[in-house]
Amino acid sequence: MERRLAAVLVSDVVGYTKLMEEDTEGTVTAWSEARDKIIEPSVESHKGRIVKFTGDGFLTEFKTVQDALNCAIHLQNSLFESSLKFRMAVNLGDIIDDGRDIHGEGINIAARLEALAEPGGICISGAVYDQVRNRINAKYEELGFQDVKNVSEPVMAYNVSAEVNLGEETKPENLAGDLSIAVLPFDNMSNDPEQEFFTDGIVEDIITELSFLKNIRVIARNSSFAYKGQSIDIRKVGEELDVNHVLEGSVRKSGDSVRITAQLIVTKDNSHRWAKRYDGTLENIFELQSEIAENIAAELDLEFASKTDVSKGQDAVKKKEAHDIARRGRQVALPPNLRNIEASKKFYRHAITIYEKCALAYAGLGHADIINAWHYEFNKKNRDALIKSGTKQLNYARELDPTLALSYVSLSVSFLIRERHDDAWEIARDVVKKCPNDPVAYFCFGLVSTAIAKYNEALSAIDKAIDLDPLHLTNYLVLTHCRFAMGDYQEAINSFENEFGEAPIEEFAPYDWSLIIASYLKLNNKSRASKLWESVKKVYPEYNSEILKNNGTLLPKEVTEDLVKTLRDFIEGK
Repeated sequence: MERRLAAVLVSDVVGYTKLMEEDTEGTVTAWSEARDKIIEPSVESHKGRIVKFTGDGFLTEFKTVQDALNCAIHLQNSLFESSLKFRMAVNLGDIIDDGRDIHGEGINIAARLEALAEPGGICISGAVYDQVRNRINAKYEELGFQDVKNVSEPVMAYNVSAEVNLGEETKPENLAGDLSIAVLPFDNMSNDPEQEFFTDGIVEDIITELSFLKNIRVIARNSSFAYKGQSIDIRKVGEELDVNHVLEGSVRKSGDSVRITAQLIVTKDNSHRWAKRYDGTLENIFELQSEIAENIAAELDLEFASKTDVSKGQDAVKKKEAHDIARRGRQVALPPNLRNIEASKKFYRHAITIYEKCALAYAGLGHADIINAWHYEFNKKNRDALIKSGTKQLNYARELDPTLALSYVSLSVSFLIRERHDDAWEIARDVVKKCPNDPVAYFCFGLVSTAIAKYNEALSAIDKAIDLDPLHLTNYLVLTHCRFAMGDYQEAINSFENEFGEAPIEEFAPYDWSLIIASYLKLNNKSRASKLWESVKKVYPEYNSEILKNNGTLLPKEVTEDLVKTLRDFIEGK
């Protein structure tokens, strides 16, 4: 047996015996629907555990009192239209777990408080109140000290009602352009670390589905996944990402069976819009993901249209496995130095052997070849071969999935470094049309606009990319490029150093460092430029101004020529 401190939520149906006498079948049906469709999904989505159902009620355990009370509030709102009325109570106290049931004073107190609750209401103990009063935006009515059987000291009790009245559906104003959402990493409930990529992949696919909704701002995975593994305050997430909704949940995979729970939360007051459980198999995993996005759209009164035909059956099983492996490759590729990029290609190739139409894998391979050609391959013949190979794979990735923005970015880079600006511009305009809510699309547009000296358009696109993906540092790298091209050398340094600080030289390509070195030279800070150049040469001993010229830049021609001359004069003058 285990003794521990726990938050417990107890509940039962008001007047259940009388209801059974009046309409047995109807009462049982109402109870079953409430249990299966509302109570179980809500408890699981709030990270709770149902210990037992007690005929007309239930006993649940939570790790935190915040989760327990949020669950109770959500349940009472969700059960408002049921013919059954529930009383609920939350307490924090010692329990004893015998492996099959829980016992103890903490539960006795909760049961006594539950009897004090109004039908459709919630009662909490003083121990709970002390922890939630500044964390959960609700109205608390003090009931005074209550005597509890078999408990020596009286217990302070409070009635709770949400800031919006319990039982009333609450929807924030739905003004076009005002809605925003971040999908946080879901909890992996499989107790298998290997399932993390499976779980993360589901979340990423949901984000992708949501990004094709109109009139809502969807935060990209790079920023929302910055909270992975953290104990977070939803209201703080709302402030940091500037969103008014958050989706969080969990995934449990057992064999071919998959259970996804999800809850939509309003960040302003940490209130829950809905919680739902989705049960399925690997063969309909993409249908489940699409259904979650569709339900969010319905809840927020948005028009839903899935971006692609949904894979089913064994095709879905293979596609899901391949995508998870390709995502591992993408993770391995960061930071994008030569060693990491080469390592990532093993994952991409493996993904293709599992699912030969894995667009993400082909895009990854193509991107790897283009980046290698641009940054790390100084032999012209090898460089040309890499560009040819990368372009072929990127075009095939676009053919498989026209909405995968990475393909467009890498293709635009391949054109820019070969000074084919018209082709790059066509790609940049196309990706914004195909992926209108994807920060990578605006990242691409910002790169190309910088290269053709459309600086206002570039800055606007970069701002949009940062707005959709505020914690993704690569967005600030393209801002550095743009500021340098505009001649704002101090701003170029600021945008780089403010975000990357004292970054190791090997985390960035020599081209990126050449911009910062040249910026210091333009500002007559030769001391700082010299220190940086010495560090760069230790990591990239072959690099020089001639390689910079031959490998191309993402800058206008006259800016490139001035950059090369600045670096050459500096090197030759040392």
